Amino acid sequence: MIYNIYICSTFYNFYILLKLGIYDDDPEMKRKIKLNIDAIREFLMNAGANEDVIVTDLGIACISLGVNDLMNSSSGEAKFSPSFYTIANQLCRK
Repeated sequence: MIYNIYICSTFYNFYILLKLGIYDDDPEMKRKIKLNIDAIREFLMNAGANEDVIVTDLGIACISLGVNDLMNSSSGEAKFSPSFYTIANQLCRK
């Protein structure tokens, strides 16, 4: 069972990388993006979104926006765009 969860998680992260347009094999960049993906997923789950909603296309789009926002923020700040908050609110209400 743990093996299946790992495969799903790996595929999920790979799918988000493709959505973000990242095709680079740099392991450090992928590690940073994976940490951001996990942070956004936890943010959404703590806000009330369930896992079934997060894995939809809208959920993946929201995570992609959140990761993009985190990757483009300056050191010491985490600013999310208004579009991220709008989609996150939609996910948490489903």
